[in-house]
Amino acid sequence: MTHKDAGKYAEKHPEDTLKNPDIIKEIEKKSKGDTLSCSDAHKIASHFNIDPSEVGVMIDLSEKRISKCQLNLFGHGDGKPENIPSTKINQELKKEIYKKIDEKGKISCKSCWQTSDLYNISRVEVTKICEALSIKITTCQIGAF
Repeated sequence: MTHKDAGKYAEKHPEDTLKNPDIIKEIEKKSKGDTLSCSDAHKIASHFNIDPSEVGVMIDLSEKRISKCQLNLFGHGDGKPENIPSTKINQELKKEIYKKIDEKGKISCKSCWQTSDLYNISRVEVTKICEALSIKITTCQIGAF
């Protein structure tokens, strides 16, 4: 959801979606104003041993925005962060990325993280490679996109 959707994030979920008070409390504790960083959302998920998407729902119900995407896709200030496409792409890495794209030619956030870990490169570098290959990153683990 975009900034124009601020104050309406909870509308993405059914009215009877239950709030987890412990997770909400952690979100409030780690939030900076109306935002919670991607990194902190993942730390909360790890702390509670739950899927990051569950934290994403609680973020929405708290009417907070997710900031500082670890793939550098959004939430780093005004405008979209600069992801200059990588000019040096290891062919083995390229094959790995192509193995993970879906039927629509897109790759998930989680697959990007896995690739980053597998090849011991930064998550942002995976984003830059995807940019160079014109592969769109989808399905945020927290539910931002």
